[in-house]
Amino acid sequence: MTPTKFKRDWIGWRVRLIREVQTGVVVLPKGLEMTVETTRVRTRLVGISCSCCGIKARLTLHPSDTAILEFIEPPAAALPNDGMASS
Repeated sequence: MTPTKFKRDWIGWRVRLIREVQTGVVVLPKGLEMTVETTRVRTRLVGISCSCCGIKARLTLHPSDTAILEFIEPPAAALPNDGMASS
């Protein structure tokens, strides 16, 4: 399952980088899992905090960035309901 071409439908998805990404400040390794978030103005990828120092990578998401992403898990609201009530 992958989201539509509209970035608004990507919000909350867990994604994985399928190749190394370099910015002017940091190099993010292939396989890094991130979450798609949004502000009023931009859509961005937010990484998991480092276990030793707490630093969290944030990258602005551009339309061409889909080539570096593998969509791995939709947000909880998009998961199908199995009809079972939780206890």
